Amino acid sequence: MRKHLVRFFMLISTIGLLTGCFNVKVPYYTVEFYAQDQLIKSEVVKRSHFATYPDAPEVRGYSFEGWDRERLPVRSDLKVNALYELIHYQITYVNDGEPVDNPNTYTVLDEIVFNNPTTGDFVFLGWFLDGVKVEKIEKGTIGDLTLVAVYDEVNYMVREDKEALIDDYKDILSGNVEALDALPLVGTVYQSKITWQSNSTGVYVNPFTGEVTITKGEQIQEIILYAIIEKDNYVQLCEFRFNILSN
Repeated sequence: MRKHLVRFFMLISTIGLLTGCFNVKVPYYTVEFYAQDQLIKSEVVKRSHFATYPDAPEVRGYSFEGWDRERLPVRSDLKVNALYELIHYQITYVNDGEPVDNPNTYTVLDEIVFNNPTTGDFVFLGWFLDGVKVEKIEKGTIGDLTLVAVYDEVNYMVREDKEALIDDYKDILSGNVEALDALPLVGTVYQSKITWQSNSTGVYVNPFTGEVTITKGEQIQEIILYAIIEKDNYVQLCEFRFNILSN
C-alpha cells in the first residue's frame, strides 16, 4: 500500500513539473499608426494576432493610397505609415477656343500666376472664376477650376473706329491742304463719337456739322488736328499733321 502511495505522489509531482515546463508567457507587441508623421493610433497586439487598422485622416490636397505594411500577423513592434499622393487638379480655360500659355493642372503645393492671352483685337480685362477676377492660384487651393477670359469689347470698338479713321484720312490730312470737306463726327465701323480739335486758329471744325473752316495767315501754318474717338468711358486719340499755305 505504501508503495502505491509513493508512486501516486511521484506521478503527481511529475505532472506538476511537466505543466510548469509548458507555462510559456505569450509576448505582446506595440503597433503604432502614423499619418504625415503624426501618431494617430497605438495598439498592443498579442503575438501572431492582427492589429486593427484605423481610418486614415483626410489630408488637404492629397488622396489616401493605403498603408506601407500589409495586414499580417504581428510578430514584432511595428510602425505603420499612411501613404498619400498629391492630387493634380484640372484647370480649364474658356478663351473662345484660343490657346492659352498657362498650366493645365496644379496641386495644393503650387502657386501659379496667370499669363494674359495674346490678342490683337480686344483689350484683355482678366481671368474670372465664378464672376470674380483672379490673377493667381494661391498655395493651398484645391479643386478643379474653370477660368473665363473677359475682354473689353467697347475699347475694341473705339480702336477699330480709330484705325478706320486713320485709313480714310491719312492722305487727305497730310502735306499742304487748301480746303477740306466736312469731317466725320462718328466712326464708320462702330459709330464711336469723334471730336476734332486743332492746335491753331488756322483750322476750325464745327462740332455739330463737321464742316471745316480754314483761315490762312501771312505765313505757312503747321497744323496738328486731333481726333478724339470715344464710346462710353473709353477714349482713343489720333493726330494728323499738315500745312496751311499762306495768303
